[in-house]
Amino acid sequence: MKVRIEDIPEDGLLVDIDQEDDWAVQAAAQALEGQVSDLSVSVQLDRIAELLRVHGQARATVVRPCDRCGGDIRLSVSGPVELLFEPHRPATHAEEHITDPTELDLGFFDGKELDLTDVVMEQLALWLPERLRCGDPGVQQVGAPWTCALPAQDPGPPTDRHKPFANLRLPD
Repeated sequence: MKVRIEDIPEDGLLVDIDQEDDWAVQAAAQALEGQVSDLSVSVQLDRIAELLRVHGQARATVVRPCDRCGGDIRLSVSGPVELLFEPHRPATHAEEHITDPTELDLGFFDGKELDLTDVVMEQLALWLPERLRCGDPGVQQVGAPWTCALPAQDPGPPTDRHKPFANLRLPD
């Protein structure tokens, strides 16, 4: 869903998104890497000079595999949305821009319309942990309980610390 910047009134525009919006569910599924079972986003779009501020609340629930054991887990994320978007300006070859830490929360749009798909994906992707395992905060196992533990590993043949490659053999 795209919102034209010129259609945003001076006092802002309130946008409510839920799981009835197929485009939002697809964006959430891609960002959270799973099947979305609940989605609710309520954001206010405000123009501040050239910038566009997107703020409000969001929550989503997704079923996806555990990164350790592969069993199905349910992840619930929620919290405040606070994003800034700036019109994208094409850089010349002579101009190089190095991003500093104050710009990490800044997104870009074409200057004419903001794609809310980008807003949903960006916010949910920011909330997604690097690794998602059973027992992590906000995670519940789906179905019958199981043990999410690393399997015991065979230590292999004993090695001599002074000759660690002594047990290696060349193929015949």
